[in-house]
Amino acid sequence: MVTADPITFTTEEIGYYGVVVNMNDIATRGAVPKWFVVTLLFPVKGSSPRLVERVFHQIHDACRQFNIAIIGGHTEVAPGIDKMILSGNMIG
Repeated sequence: MVTADPITFTTEEIGYYGVVVNMNDIATRGAVPKWFVVTLLFPVKGSSPRLVERVFHQIHDACRQFNIAIIGGHTEVAPGIDKMILSGNMIG
């Protein structure tokens, strides 16, 4: 089973929400969340290496808490957006 969800409603704890929202879709269908693929888009204005590290720590901590492996993804600073966007795919 595979799910896909973007997180656009918050930038605070976006990494955590990316994991648990996608995890919930797998769990409510009776499967066990196992693997996570994440795409992170950061706006040009206001992004920094420290922000990227903070978000990845959130993702890592949530995945570790729920025994989920991060198996891939993509990260970039993207012109034309004004806030972070996380798009996740959970496999279970």
